[in-house]
Amino acid sequence: MSRKILFAVSPRFLVPMLFASAAALAIGVNYRLQVKQCAEAIQSSEQKRLREYLGMERTVLEREWELNDLARVRRLVSGLPLLSGVTHAWLIDETGRVVAALSGAELGQSVATILAKQSAGLRNTILDVKFIWHPEVHIHPIQGERALLGAVGIQPNLRLLVRLDLQPALAEQSAVGRQHLIRQAGVIVVLTIALGSLLHFLWFRRAAHLNATAIAMGGGNLELRARMEGGDELASIGAALDSLADDQQRCQAELRQLVSKLETIANASPVLFWSSRPDKGGKWFNRRWLDFTGIGIEQAQGVGWLESIHPDDVENFWAEYVAAFELRQPFSLEYRLRRQDGNYRWVLNHGMPRYDADGNFMGYIGSCLDITRQKQLNQQLAAGEAYYRNLFEQNPAPMLIFARDDLQLLSVNQAFLEHYGYSLEEALSLKLPDLYPESEKSALMSLARQTHWQSSNGEWHHRKHNGEFMDVEVHSNALMYAGRDCKVTVAVDITEHKRAELILQQRNEELERFNVASADRELVMIDLKRQVNALAEQLGQPRPYDLSFTAEVSLPREVGKS
Repeated sequence: MSRKILFAVSPRFLVPMLFASAAALAIGVNYRLQVKQCAEAIQSSEQKRLREYLGMERTVLEREWELNDLARVRRLVSGLPLLSGVTHAWLIDETGRVVAALSGAELGQSVATILAKQSAGLRNTILDVKFIWHPEVHIHPIQGERALLGAVGIQPNLRLLVRLDLQPALAEQSAVGRQHLIRQAGVIVVLTIALGSLLHFLWFRRAAHLNATAIAMGGGNLELRARMEGGDELASIGAALDSLADDQQRCQAELRQLVSKLETIANASPVLFWSSRPDKGGKWFNRRWLDFTGIGIEQAQGVGWLESIHPDDVENFWAEYVAAFELRQPFSLEYRLRRQDGNYRWVLNHGMPRYDADGNFMGYIGSCLDITRQKQLNQQLAAGEAYYRNLFEQNPAPMLIFARDDLQLLSVNQAFLEHYGYSLEEALSLKLPDLYPESEKSALMSLARQTHWQSSNGEWHHRKHNGEFMDVEVHSNALMYAGRDCKVTVAVDITEHKRAELILQQRNEELERFNVASADRELVMIDLKRQVNALAEQLGQPRPYDLSFTAEVSLPREVGKS
């Protein structure tokens, strides 16, 4: 508010006022600094004066006390106000009794009784002084007061306390400072008046002409020119205003041409453009929008354009449209718009609030894109994703999806959870190397770093949740999942198959040992080979031995038992 009032004042008055205010502020600050320096100087000089005066009085009081002239001592203490500013003086003995004072009523009273009647600052300062007799004078500032407390030891059993008021000396100095301030203020007033008169004739009259020209130009009168003469700032501003008016006239002509071109482009564009009024009603629609809906511009204006929206969509569209309109926020809405042939097409309507050069709300401007084909493709894509997701979830073989950059497991199917023994949360917290033994992790990481690793097959070992390892045959292929470069992996448990192969290998080795050990047991070897062939058939592998020549050979019972 104060800023508005300040800028509402004419510069011809504001500049001298600001100058006078700055000068007055400088005088005031200087005065305060002088007062502070004066106070420090007065306090220092008064301390020195009080120290010298108490030094002399200490000598006289000490001599009179030694002569046991109590009356003389009391007259000396009561005469201390001869030093300007002394308001209190007490000569106190070792029992805390007042031996001599400025006031006769205080004689014989205790220090505590007298201090109870004094100011808090004087009382606290006297109580805080830890006085030990010493021939030197001690000076202490009194708390919260412009006064000093002087303390001096007269005898080991006597001390003299004196309060010196600094206020008279400060008041005298303040009066001198005020007179100096009045003289300075008078000089400033004279200089301000002279400066204001000079600025009025040399500056403000030309500034008023320049201001009137600028106001006329701002009102739309671009034919007016300032034509300021001179080489000062006002002349530069006037020349800039004249140049700005020339540019503005040229820009307005270009803007009219640009608006015509934009309207031509908007009408030729395949996009459906529209604009609305501040009251939410339709205002303008490009030729493409009118041709698409098959209605005229007069029918579309106001709320007529809502008739082209599908009846099932118009209520929701209007609610969202009004909510965005009230908040002056952009919006994007999908709804069905009737084409001129009667068919409804899905459109995506983008709307943005628009404002004039002064920031006034002018309504909305927007565009509609036909997204019917995109909606159909999205539906087909969603159906395909659902189909392949079902294949993944229902596959009887354990399957997992992991990210190629950090090998984090992103998804697993039910068969994986059942076969490996993990819960879904536990599985998704794993990384692919967590499933492999330490001996295979190095090879796995080396394979993962290969950029050409699009698909792979191989036999590995996987760790179950209970810590057991199983032999697996892994088939992996590249996949984009959740916007990330991933791999989908099928892990087939071949532990039993590998165990059967091991048994078959052991039987083959036993058979070879029997062959080498004894040729007499050929029939036994033939029987063992028959067993090996039978086991190979169970595993779905070809027979390792050709025993067609033994079709007629039978093993004697006693040999079979050996």
